[in-house]
Amino acid sequence: MSRPTATIQNLASTLRHFTGRSSGRAIANPEGEAKLYLRRALRAASEERHDVAFVFCRKALNLAPG
Repeated sequence: MSRPTATIQNLASTLRHFTGRSSGRAIANPEGEAKLYLRRALRAASEERHDVAFVFCRKALNLAPG
C-alpha cells in the first residue's frame, strides 16, 4: 500500500467518528461526488498537504459514510 493511500485510510477511519452532514443541500450523486473528493484527498496527501487531504476526506465521508 502506498503511503498516501495509507494516510487517507487513516484519516478516513478517524473521520468516521464525526456524524451528519454539514450542509442541508440535496445531492443527485453523493457517491460520485465523494469519489471526486477522495481523488482530491489522495492528490493532496501525495503532495504532503495532509491538512487539505483531511478536509477532502471529511467531505467525502459526509457524502458517503460507507
